[in-house]
Amino acid sequence: MAAQYTPHPDVSFTSLDESESVLLHMKTKQYYSLNETGTFIWDAFQQGATVEDIAERLTEVYDIERDDALEYVAGFFEELSSEGLVQRVDGP
Repeated sequence: MAAQYTPHPDVSFTSLDESESVLLHMKTKQYYSLNETGTFIWDAFQQGATVEDIAERLTEVYDIERDDALEYVAGFFEELSSEGLVQRVDGP
């Protein structure tokens, strides 16, 4: 099972349109632009989808294999975690 995450409480999300959005870390004043795929992932994440759920949704929308989607989503969240935008959740 892949790691699970929660948004950092100091992060604000703004959708600019269907294909672009921005994450703003209020304490560091750093902002991060998300492309169409990143926005898709963040939207699903905000709806409570797990990393596995998001990977499955990607396979339904984009031409990508499940293992590749899972690797991509896990990498996306690892990068967000390293920037302090999400926090890893320890759980069962």
